[in-house]
Amino acid sequence: MALVVSFRILGLSLLIPVIAIHGQSLTNSTILIGIAVGGYGATQALFQIPYGIASDRFGRKRMIVTGMLIFSAGSILGGFAQTIEALIAARILQGGGAVTATVFAFINDTIEVQRRNFVTALIGAPIGIFFSIGVIAGPILAHSYGIDLLFFLSGTLGFIITIYLIFLVREEAPPKFRETITREQIGSIFKNRELLKIDVAGMLMYSSINAIFYLLPLILVDRFGFEMNEFTYVYFPMILVAIVLMLTFSKIADRGYTRESIMFSFALIFAGSIGMILDGNIWWFAGAAIIAFAGSNVMEPILPIFVGKIAQSQVVGTAMGVYSTIQFSGSFVGAIMVGLLLPYGFTTAITFLTAVGAIGFLLAFTMRNPNAAS
Repeated sequence: MALVVSFRILGLSLLIPVIAIHGQSLTNSTILIGIAVGGYGATQALFQIPYGIASDRFGRKRMIVTGMLIFSAGSILGGFAQTIEALIAARILQGGGAVTATVFAFINDTIEVQRRNFVTALIGAPIGIFFSIGVIAGPILAHSYGIDLLFFLSGTLGFIITIYLIFLVREEAPPKFRETITREQIGSIFKNRELLKIDVAGMLMYSSINAIFYLLPLILVDRFGFEMNEFTYVYFPMILVAIVLMLTFSKIADRGYTRESIMFSFALIFAGSIGMILDGNIWWFAGAAIIAFAGSNVMEPILPIFVGKIAQSQVVGTAMGVYSTIQFSGSFVGAIMVGLLLPYGFTTAITFLTAVGAIGFLLAFTMRNPNAAS
């Protein structure tokens, strides 16, 4: 399952750094580009819970295979897209393969309780590695062979995963009475203020990540004259710093400073975005962008664990599904907000990140650390 998730992340991360540039080659509408950038996150948000419900009824493996086929079909469509409308349709179809929550439900079914933390870490490590490889390699491959190749490569990886799932992954017989999501469970989660704060923090986090990947390539090209293969000079240190801070503050959060770690994350987004607004050379701008991106990623592993500690044990799965749904909606929100603000200039668009950092910091300040939360 680590291989399944990692290959899927690789297919996506190849596209993330260049999708805005591709959209710009198809239209002058920043809103339509924003929909293309964020459309994947919109359908991911819509289908996380339905996939989980369907997997309860029809089996985890069957729904993961279905989701991967939909993802691959969207990727292939993206490779043939010659208009912004076709690109939007492809991105929306890609997001329709919303299998993340179902994959982790499969793991919960398969792995005994005392080994789940280890297995989750085992899956998380290659996800980070493959994401980093994709973000760094994507612009280089796009510059040499075209962005269409990245879509076809993404679709091919999806089909390879599907074949692997069908023939090499065995699903245990599901329990006769498997717990399903009920309206009462969902209602209890939405009444829990601490969980809602974490959900909103996740949405803000993903909105900042997508906003950065929308803005950064456009600014590097338009303001500093970069070619796509030169994006790596910024993306490589950006990923490296993000990983180091993510690991560092995950340990700090484990020691009981979860709230403080989240506050620090949003403070980095705020400070980095201010630095991006200030006039300066490429070194100044790149350093500020690295700080903002690191802030967006510090809380990536912290928030889901926070959900697990806050939610009542009988509804942890449901709480994770709700968190994933709201989190992915942030991808769409971030891209759309940048699309709305971009016609007024890069500085105006970057202020969205500043607002995310400020709002997120104030939100985190009101949170309670897990050992103090009920």
